Amino acid sequence: MADNVRVAYFADRPMLGGAELSLIDYFRYAEQFGITPILVTTRESPLTREASAVGVRSSLLAAPELVAYEQRPNVLRATSSPVRLAKYGLQAQGTIRRLSQLLVAERIDILHTNSMRAHLYGVIAAKLVRVPVVVHIRDMPQRRYVRLALRAAIGIADAGIVISEAVSSCLWARRPRKVVLLRNGVDVARLAPARDGRGGLRAELGLERKRPLVGIVGQVTAWKGHLDFVRAAARVHRELPDAHFLIIGDSLLNPTEFKEQVRAEIEALGLQEAITFTGFRSDVPAVLSTLDIVVSASWHEPLGRVILEALSLGRPLIGTLAGGTPELVEHGVNGLLVPPKNPGALAAAILRWAHDPEEARRCGESGRQRAREEFHVEAELKRIGSLYADMLGRTVDGHENCH
Repeated sequence: MADNVRVAYFADRPMLGGAELSLIDYFRYAEQFGITPILVTTRESPLTREASAVGVRSSLLAAPELVAYEQRPNVLRATSSPVRLAKYGLQAQGTIRRLSQLLVAERIDILHTNSMRAHLYGVIAAKLVRVPVVVHIRDMPQRRYVRLALRAAIGIADAGIVISEAVSSCLWARRPRKVVLLRNGVDVARLAPARDGRGGLRAELGLERKRPLVGIVGQVTAWKGHLDFVRAAARVHRELPDAHFLIIGDSLLNPTEFKEQVRAEIEALGLQEAITFTGFRSDVPAVLSTLDIVVSASWHEPLGRVILEALSLGRPLIGTLAGGTPELVEHGVNGLLVPPKNPGALAAAILRWAHDPEEARRCGESGRQRAREEFHVEAELKRIGSLYADMLGRTVDGHENCH
């Protein structure tokens, strides 16, 4: 891109999930691609601290209904009271107005929205002040009204990005021309040192002699398949008493009742000594490097960041035939794929690799090679920079873009 473009990245969720960590990766390299990033979010949080650590300033947007996100993740389902719904509607109007003012005050060239409510508020706010807006869809909405809302947002936006064919198919039978497929990348260079730190978590948890060490990483919520993982662990443990299982992550968007349900299932199956909850970890790449087998048991994963990181680190990976995972994992080549919601098939895959660690190693190395070739954030940002240039009618590498 010939000139720097000022981009406001609107991320209304204050936690550090996969979508937010992808933004942090963008921020590390943005200037190299002619992008000056500004984070727009609702309050000081781990997200703003991570942005600051890589030199990106946050602009806070007063949005009362968003600040309570962890307690009420869906505004429209937060209450059935018409009075409170009307109050939310008024608050939303205020948020949209303040976002429009912020875009003008910060001299923003493009607004890039990064989460559901950011999409809905952002497309309206940007259009009010004639700022081009791109909607980056990283979710596979299961409710029809959410899909309709996203389609409406895309209709208003200047451009859209989907992170997998699975996300696209969830929304449209045929993807609109203004929407591009751009799979997530990861910062391969920053992940590399984690390969040299193997064993740290084993020592920390006193699991040096446990083999295999199998882990599931991500927010603890029903669709991530944690109950399937626990039930598979029970089957594996009967055959391999030395196997140990880690649940790495915590409840982010949902109440803690599901986590307690998982704990109750562990107790009912007598697996208290075989399964460890680590809680949230900020050193996920190092944790992944410690695992003998990484499991993604999701029912409808859009395009799991943990999968990309595990592949980049060369870890043996078992995923599900659901969502975007089969777009990353080829069964028997760079991982294993099992049907979702099938603890028996998952247990069989874990046992296969526990009994054949050489095959697991070969698949892990194949995954690392593919990740190095295809899934790095620099290539993703180059394409995003070209999309921005096209939206603004600017030049890329000295050539005028044509619409």
